[in-house]
Amino acid sequence: MKLQLLNLLSDYPSKYFLYEVPLGLLSIASYIKQNKPDVKVEILDEVILSKEDIRKKLDGDIIGITTLSVNYKSVLEMAKFAKQKNKIIVLGGSHINYMADAILERRKYIDYLVKGEGEKALLAIINNIQNNKHSIGKEPEILQREWDVSFWPNIDYSLINMNPYYQKSEYYTKILGNDLNLKWLSYITHKGCLWREQNGPCIFCCIQDEFKRKNPERIWNEIKALTSKDGVNCIRDIGDDFTFDKQWLKELVKRKPEGIDCKIVAYSRGSNLDKEKTELFHELNCIILYIGFESGNDELLKIAQKGLTVKNAIKSVELLDKRGIKIIGNFVLGLQGESEESLKNTVNFAKQLSKFKNVLGFSALILIPFPGSQAFEMLKENFSSREKGEIFNTDLPDLNNLQKIWVMRFCNVDIEKIKKYQEEINNIRTLPASII
Repeated sequence: MKLQLLNLLSDYPSKYFLYEVPLGLLSIASYIKQNKPDVKVEILDEVILSKEDIRKKLDGDIIGITTLSVNYKSVLEMAKFAKQKNKIIVLGGSHINYMADAILERRKYIDYLVKGEGEKALLAIINNIQNNKHSIGKEPEILQREWDVSFWPNIDYSLINMNPYYQKSEYYTKILGNDLNLKWLSYITHKGCLWREQNGPCIFCCIQDEFKRKNPERIWNEIKALTSKDGVNCIRDIGDDFTFDKQWLKELVKRKPEGIDCKIVAYSRGSNLDKEKTELFHELNCIILYIGFESGNDELLKIAQKGLTVKNAIKSVELLDKRGIKIIGNFVLGLQGESEESLKNTVNFAKQLSKFKNVLGFSALILIPFPGSQAFEMLKENFSSREKGEIFNTDLPDLNNLQKIWVMRFCNVDIEKIKKYQEEINNIRTLPASII
């Protein structure tokens, strides 16, 4: 038996794109190989291969595809193609968590929809097939997997050719300078968002995973193993907020083994940084933090449930600057209540931040009300029953259209003006675009 796991690119491409190892698929592949060593597992990633190359390679018995709102159209096209070759089709990912029932009703060529983590679900599907419990032409099925905070499969990076990903390490070399000679690898220390669990979600967030994290001893053991081969010298943690818990950071510093000279790139909220945390980052050899500033208007930040003010964001940047920790700032334009005045506030805020020598650049995006987010639910509630049917009665929403409708309904400025300010912010200190 052969399982092929597919990662397809967004149908809404951005010039800012990082070549990431598909850790979710790699975790599934590792878990299957550990429990079913006789099953062949292959990852086909459009980051590396073209769609046409992926189609030519589809020879597995089971085809599993990561399914997000941004790549769902491509997922359906690939799933149809694979079903014509009589493959068993499994979809899983954030879009499935919210849209499973709508997909089940409309896409009869899909065999399984996985809500939650995919490792145990794929193992159950393989067992069903091997035990002759899967029948051809059966009705599509939703597999719901309970969130297990203790479940962390050991990831086997040897299951994927890492060289193409290593070759893209020059992204950080471009923004930091050539002297560091970085060779970085994607890694994850935690899933979910502690802020969301304790305070509720940010208005645009569609994360639905329950928060869980690895213990510091395991993290260092894994980092030590990863950096002992292939010359890896930088770990990029793709978890939502590396800086969430000061006590956990202290333990991470305390448990750090001697002889590990690995740099760390991570994500952080702008609201929870202080001098002590900054010192901990320095001891951990953290060189870059991605920080979501989102807006230069405190009222909009409050409405968006960011728990952040412009004042404490600037204080965070000052503290990090003193420790030489670089920052890439992210903004989300088109928050509820956005106006031309608030956009000007955000531009001025970005210009103020750009005066700090540790700020590498900015990435400003316009809010998209993704399925599963609070913004999506607000948008649905803002329509009559007839209008809801016309716009929301689908498993394949037009995200560009939803974005335009959101701006019309919840902002006091038109989308073209927002785009103008978006370009201005991105040009204040420009990040190099990835080549794809």
